[in-house]
Amino acid sequence: MTVSVGLGGRSVCALMLNPSFDEKASTSYAVLEVVAELKGWSGVEVANLFPMRTRNSKALAATSVRRADILEARINIEAVLGRAAEVLFAWGVSRLPGEHGRLHREQVEWVVSRVAFYGHESVWVMGGETRHPSRWRQYVGPQRALISGGSTVERLDRALVRRPLRDLAEAMSVVQGGIDGDQGALRR
Repeated sequence: MTVSVGLGGRSVCALMLNPSFDEKASTSYAVLEVVAELKGWSGVEVANLFPMRTRNSKALAATSVRRADILEARINIEAVLGRAAEVLFAWGVSRLPGEHGRLHREQVEWVVSRVAFYGHESVWVMGGETRHPSRWRQYVGPQRALISGGSTVERLDRALVRRPLRDLAEAMSVVQGGIDGDQGALRR
């Protein structure tokens, strides 16, 4: 799904965990629209690590997932990354259990390598991590006092930061060996 704000700026690929049941009524998409306007992005095009629709990561962990599913998702991810001027990692910070977790790590490794391949040296993240947009308002809320600012919108703007891809990949334990400068891809 694409969130368009019609500003004529840069397009952004938001990489999230999996599609929601009702994207138009989704908190995630509403927050992405606000942030797109703040940052001057022309739109946000969402691609998901997993193709199956669920309510949340807990429900995803209860579904049957095969390697073929993440390979299927890669087709859309590749297309969206190829069109994006910038990238937002927003699949969440929760770990999936068991085989789901293994497939998630495999998919994240592949995504990081493709982001590097397309020449992105940094990515947008909320508060320095891959937080899911459905949690952004909670993260910047005044009750947590993590981010200063008078309004939720101001705090969202301050908390959404660019982070070097290499640093983020290392923090996620995705890469061992760094970035290959000749091909612009991460090496294991």
